[in-house]
Amino acid sequence: MVSENKANRAYKELRNDILSGRFVPGYRIVISDLSRNSDISASPWREAIMRLQAEGWLEVTPNVGARVVEPGLNAHRQTIELLARLEGLATILAIPNLTDADLQALHSIDSKMMENLNVRLDAEFTRLNREFHEIFYARCNFDRLKEAIRGEIERLDFIKKNVQFDWDERMERKPRSVEEHEHLLTLIESQASSVEIEDYARLHKLNALAFRHHMQKD
Repeated sequence: MVSENKANRAYKELRNDILSGRFVPGYRIVISDLSRNSDISASPWREAIMRLQAEGWLEVTPNVGARVVEPGLNAHRQTIELLARLEGLATILAIPNLTDADLQALHSIDSKMMENLNVRLDAEFTRLNREFHEIFYARCNFDRLKEAIRGEIERLDFIKKNVQFDWDERMERKPRSVEEHEHLLTLIESQASSVEIEDYARLHKLNALAFRHHMQKD
């Protein structure tokens, strides 16, 4: 019987190594090396690899072993499409729990995003955009949904390390994103139907797929 604690620790360590970039796409996972460099035996590492394969982080080839997946455009599309569904649901579940302070914070974040529209290095814009949506996650009161969203955001961040958007189109998308945030808030504040709000929240996420993007190899 594999120790659950060691199996979970192996899983977390290996997943963190992938997300941090220590194990880059295409990196071959060698169980003997993992065991030699840790106090965890081979069996927990095998279990961790199977779990990460099931989650789509590793691909296992017979007689070759496990490698970190090399994400492509299809993986990016699938992740955005799934996040659109999850975020649409989180948004509509959050609405009954949004306070006046939450709405003020959402408008304030959108105003700050507007101030960052012309900044080429858009880390702050990205941070604010995530902060905007995290208010809805926090208020949806559905822990499993929040966990699923966090997992897909981590996957999207991993993919973006290997995908580069066209800068001109990326800059063009930024004001539209802010406008869509404002329209979403208008729908919420005008008490539009839940179907309309959820559909628009989903559309807002799907609009990210309008970019042309190019694979960038490390």
